[in-house]
Amino acid sequence: MSDRLDRGELDVGVLQVFADERRADDVTLASDALHWVKSPDLAIDTGKPIPLLTFDQDCFYRDWALHAEPPPPSGFQIVMECASIAGIISAVGAGLGVTLLNARHLQPDMEIIANGFPTPPDIAYVVRTGRSADTSAVKALARTLTSDADWHRPPSPR
Repeated sequence: MSDRLDRGELDVGVLQVFADERRADDVTLASDALHWVKSPDLAIDTGKPIPLLTFDQDCFYRDWALHAEPPPPSGFQIVMECASIAGIISAVGAGLGVTLLNARHLQPDMEIIANGFPTPPDIAYVVRTGRSADTSAVKALARTLTSDADWHRPPSPR
């Protein structure tokens, strides 16, 4: 979506970015933390590649996980790719592997992995306007999006 906004194909978008990649003209709706998570039933064998559950190939979480330093000693092996958050959450619950999830999607039965993995960056939800989106309608839409109280509500506690 960011590329389409930059090319002028879209007027406004709500997207997730790494917090340190926000632009000066982005309006931050909310910030969140990323966590490595797994099922408590999944035993991690550090002598073998870690089973990784990922979103699709365009997902920036996936790209970060596969290139973050320092990687786990045996690296990762993608065991499932799914475009749906519900699919990833179900796969974690079934003990199929580890994944990166933001705090808003953590479930009570998930275990946060604190050691042995690269520390994930924070993320931000932003409203970003396209380069040719200087119209009153786009400005009104952006104002409406940024005033929605749901964005300002903190993530549900685990």
